[in-house]
Amino acid sequence: MPEIKILHKFLAVTLNPVSIFLVTDDRDANGDPVVKCLAARSLSAISKGFVMHGGELVAVTKRGLILYHDPFCYPKELGPQRPTPIDKVEEKHWGQRTGEVACLLLEDETRLANLCFHVRGLRCLDDRLQAHTKRVLELISDFHPTFVISKSPDYAVDYGE
Repeated sequence: MPEIKILHKFLAVTLNPVSIFLVTDDRDANGDPVVKCLAARSLSAISKGFVMHGGELVAVTKRGLILYHDPFCYPKELGPQRPTPIDKVEEKHWGQRTGEVACLLLEDETRLANLCFHVRGLRCLDDRLQAHTKRVLELISDFHPTFVISKSPDYAVDYGE
């Protein structure tokens, strides 16, 4: 059986403010995935070096990356399970979040992330970067233990296909 390759890191270019985040399934001291701001275009609560907190999962949605706790999770000793999608989890279980997602990029596409960062008129799920975003979503897949792709119409990362 072929080995399944899991994506451990990716970049997200987000809006309001335009920022670049490195998203990893590495864990910080609190057990949260490390979601770190590499650059932010304007002065706001989010600045370079800011690390998000507030959940053991990262929801990947068009509305942003959202850290959250899965209240329906049972002990890992009972076996693997699929995380509960963000739209089925009450907001009281949500942690910090980014602005809307303009695009997702592979970790080695930092040059493209920096170009996006400086482009004016970047949009939510920007069509110009659709192929890159779709590639990252394919690599995350529906079975990642930390990154959860939203399929809900209100949150889905889709291009209206």
